[in-house]
Amino acid sequence: MKLEDLIIRKIKDFGPLPFRDYMEIALYEPGLGYYNSPQHKIGKRGDFYTSPYISSAFGAMVARQIEELWQDVPGNFTIVEYGAGVGLLCHDILQYLKTNKPLFKYLRYVIIEKSPVFRKLSRHYLDEKVIWIDDLKELDEFEGCVISNELFDNFPVHKVFMENGHMMDIWVDHHNGFREIVGEASTVITEYASSARMEISEGLHTEICLDLKGWFRTVSKYLKRGYIISIDYGY
Repeated sequence: MKLEDLIIRKIKDFGPLPFRDYMEIALYEPGLGYYNSPQHKIGKRGDFYTSPYISSAFGAMVARQIEELWQDVPGNFTIVEYGAGVGLLCHDILQYLKTNKPLFKYLRYVIIEKSPVFRKLSRHYLDEKVIWIDDLKELDEFEGCVISNELFDNFPVHKVFMENGHMMDIWVDHHNGFREIVGEASTVITEYASSARMEISEGLHTEICLDLKGWFRTVSKYLKRGYIISIDYGY
């Protein structure tokens, strides 16, 4: 079945989809979603580059920061990388940290990557110190740091805008092709925007990511002591 056909069937069975659900299916549906399909996505044959594809200096820079963090959290040190892709950043970080034998001795590197395609590719050249898991809940409490590079822009979002003083939420329907329909945003969305002190002016279209709250709650539960390093770009 094609991804498009799957989405159409879901709409026919359950009605219009919130844009957030449509985006999650489009990106992560097993075997069909953008990140879970075998096509090349990153690099010369793909759709985009990330910094580790340009130079190993990026990983070395992060590794130097990790060395500093270890001074505050000595002893067993766990690095958890979310959305590691094919593992280039992990590779470059470990190559650099090998020169720091005291730290490397106590180091454990954990990769959380949804895409089975990326996980398979990363296993070809990552082994020493690295383990792969599906969810942070598979670990006990740990000390160290959580790192991510261009992670949050892959979280599914609600598309919203203000109209006559009311926050509106965009859904996806299908009738002779995909189309957007509009409904008033749920209380969950408006309360999140209020708690985040989001100021959305009349007519402005933006995104709200409810998944972030759960992500931070989970990390806070399992990261007993340490740091979060999140790298991203854009406004």
